[in-house]
Order: sequence, then C-alpha cells, then structure tokens
Amino acid sequence: MPTNPMSVHVAFCLMFLLNFLARALAVPAPGNTYEQVEGEDYNDDIAKAWVDSDPGHDFCFVKLEVPLCSSYGTCLTPPPKHSRPVAVVLGIGTQNYTCSSPTQGPTANGAIATLYDITESAGLTPDAAHALSAVVMTLSTTQNIGNIPDGLGYPKIGEHHFELHGGVAVAVFNIRVRGKDLKFVGGKLEGIAPPANSVPGTVDWLKLGRTAGSEKKSRGIKFVYRVYTAGGKAPATCGDIQGEHTVNYATEYWFYN
Repeated sequence: MPTNPMSVHVAFCLMFLLNFLARALAVPAPGNTYEQVEGEDYNDDIAKAWVDSDPGHDFCFVKLEVPLCSSYGTCLTPPPKHSRPVAVVLGIGTQNYTCSSPTQGPTANGAIATLYDITESAGLTPDAAHALSAVVMTLSTTQNIGNIPDGLGYPKIGEHHFELHGGVAVAVFNIRVRGKDLKFVGGKLEGIAPPANSVPGTVDWLKLGRTAGSEKKSRGIKFVYRVYTAGGKAPATCGDIQGEHTVNYATEYWFYN
C-alpha cells in the first residue's frame, strides 16, 4: 500500500516534538553538556545549531547539541561561535597499534573506520544515538563488527584513516554530505577520559583541529569531536602480542565547519 507523503511528514515532526517534550521534562544528568558547567557561554550559539533533519523533510528541523562533558566538570572546549555542525556520524573500525616488546605498551599507529550518518538520530533521539557505540561494541566480534551498522539501516557516508604528512601522522576524514565531498586533515587538540560507566577498555573523548601544515588540505570541516567512545584501548603491555595489533572500537564523530 503506498505511503502518504503528508503522513510521513506529520509522523516525523510528531516524533521530534515528543522527543523535545521528553527532554524538556527530564531531569538532566550532571555534566552532560558544556552548558551545565559554563552557563551562558554555551547558550550563545557556540555548539548548537538548527539544521535540516533531512532533505525530504525540509519543513521540519532538529537541534544538534554536541556533547562536550564526559563527567561533571570534565569537558572539551566548544567550537568557535561561528562554527556550525556539518554532520554526526557513527564511526566503526579499529584502533591500530604496534608491539615491539612484551614488557612495553603498544605504540599507537592510527585508526581505520567506516562512517555512517546518524545526524537525524542525534537530533531527534539523542540518548538513543549516544548509546549506539556501546551497543555496537557489545554485539561485535572481529568477524561481524563492520556489518552491524548496515543491519541498523544507517547510510555509509565516508571513511577515516591516518596518513603521514611531513613525517607526522595526521587524522583524515572523508565524508559526503548533501552531494558535497568534505575532508578533514588534522590532529588532536584536547582529550578527556571517557565516562566511568563506559565499555571496559574505552579510548578518550577528543577534540581534533587543523594543525600546522594541514590547513589547506581540509575542505569544509575545521573541527572534529570524538565522543561517546566504546572500545579501542590498547592493553597495558604487549605480552604475547607481536607486531601489528588492532582493537575494535565505535564512536560518535561530530563535524564542524
């Protein structure tokens, strides 16, 4: 039976309104956003913006609010006031390491991930979106981790890897948003520990920015936030591990222009 487009639009906006009411009536958890730590600084449009939820629902909008605090008082700094969110993605892949001695810890060797668009979910049902990383890691094995997002129905919009630029390893993200190819090349600006209730062995939350020599290599993206991480952390020592070692991880990436 054909779907009535108007019914779809109405249902979509009703879902948004219900989520808005649920959040308005809920008691906020301490330290969930920068706003609760820095007061009015965050309210001044620093890390919030209204964006189209979907090209097919151009009369209905969702509000994106990047999570900056992993615990009360432990926060990443927000992007500049003029920055706006470009996309929110679920990244799934591996953090890569190299082992050279059984008694030493692994050396970080970048990461590889596939990126899936969860922008709409992050706006309409943020709590559910924030839980995706942990859900993926809970269900994942080495064999099936890359197949889980396809089963959840999120579209693939890009990839993440590391490259050597001038002898320095830099993070590279390539995403396609609304028909435009966007790119980020840069490195770590800040890092904070993940929440205490995260999946065991979880990597830090990060703020990435364009670093010296990478400014002209990026296109349409100036900052990347890695939040709600799950997995990815290397063991304390290499032990029996020799050579290359990978650890599955999943995370939310927020892209800002």
